[in-house]
Amino acid sequence: MYKLLIIDDEPLVQAGIRSMLDWKELDIEICSIASNGRQGYEMILRENPDIVLTDIKMPLMDGLELIKKVRSEFGKNHPAFIILTSYEDFSIAKEAIGQNVTGYLVKIDLTPDTLKEAVTKAKERLEEYPESAPQTGIDTNYNKKDIDTLRNNFFIRLLHNILDSKDQFLELKNDLNITFDSRLCRCCYYEMINPKAEEMTVEDQVKLYSNSMHMLNENILRFQRAFFAVLDRKHGCIIFLLDKSIPSEDLIELMKEQSRILSSYYSTRLCCGLGNEVDSPLMLSVSFTNAKKALEFLDGSFNIYTPDIDEGLKASGSEGYHHTVEDVKKYIDSHLGERLTLNEVSALFGISPGYLSQLFKKYNDQGFSDYITLRRVDCAKQMMKRGNLKIYEIADALGFENAFYFSKVFKKVEGISPTKYLNKLS
Repeated sequence: MYKLLIIDDEPLVQAGIRSMLDWKELDIEICSIASNGRQGYEMILRENPDIVLTDIKMPLMDGLELIKKVRSEFGKNHPAFIILTSYEDFSIAKEAIGQNVTGYLVKIDLTPDTLKEAVTKAKERLEEYPESAPQTGIDTNYNKKDIDTLRNNFFIRLLHNILDSKDQFLELKNDLNITFDSRLCRCCYYEMINPKAEEMTVEDQVKLYSNSMHMLNENILRFQRAFFAVLDRKHGCIIFLLDKSIPSEDLIELMKEQSRILSSYYSTRLCCGLGNEVDSPLMLSVSFTNAKKALEFLDGSFNIYTPDIDEGLKASGSEGYHHTVEDVKKYIDSHLGERLTLNEVSALFGISPGYLSQLFKKYNDQGFSDYITLRRVDCAKQMMKRGNLKIYEIADALGFENAFYFSKVFKKVEGISPTKYLNKLS
């Protein structure tokens, strides 16, 4: 059985990871939990874990210091490290990837499936490179996959104008090796439509649209420099990099040809909206918003943004994003007793998990998960005041896994346990 050590300074994250998977089924034993890097290092010396799941930003010793210290003392392959991070940690995470980590997980996107995939890969790495094997370099396939994910997240934030500042744009752009060296940029927002998709399983739909997007990207690059952002299963954005202004008709013909190719290979057709040209990547959100608006006025397979549709799109964009957040909050408020994950809720609203998370950060006082937690605790307090339910019944009604976990969450928010809160009411 493999031994897993969890290192994170947030008790809720610790509890969430412990309960997220059936670890015995994966032949994994959680040997210990540490709250900071220094304690984690001592646990590694004492427990000799096979896999270490560690946060990056922690007190006393951060995750990167820990990884470097362990690698210098034990080599590059044992234990296998999986790092937890947020989007803002990328520059540090990039360095951690260079220390031969085997997994990279973003907290806000963490699901049982992504966690299981990461630990399975760690086990495979341990089998491939036992402790006695020579040290090896970075897993370049893994590195490329994760860099691609981070680049896509960067483009999503750029398109929706949810980067914090120009300095953050420049820092992430440089870290991700993204070069905007064209005089102009222009967005093409597209939707993929396949009449057979509704009859397919979700897995087959994902495979169909993923293959279609891959072919589209490869074919576009044969004719025009561009970046690509995947927004959800069926939607994406092409960021055309233009050295000079190109007639809209030329781009329309290029996209029509791509639609014909995809139709012949996958029976998938494209519906596209073309935004206006902008002279700075920091203005891409305007072109993207215009491209989406153009698609709303679609009268064929393609439509172009024209100024008479809405000159106020840039100003109204933030209001639209705000309404999205309000709609999601209303949904959460009316489904507090149900399973509410970032992936599932974002899918209901037809947007990507990363995008929804960033919208919450910008247009709400709390993040997505914190909002759900606070609303459930508020609701629990109201139920306690009515005095007709036991604590375990309240926990069950509000979608908590068990009364113990509910009590931990309640105490973290309110500073006292549910029992003490009830005593204060009586």
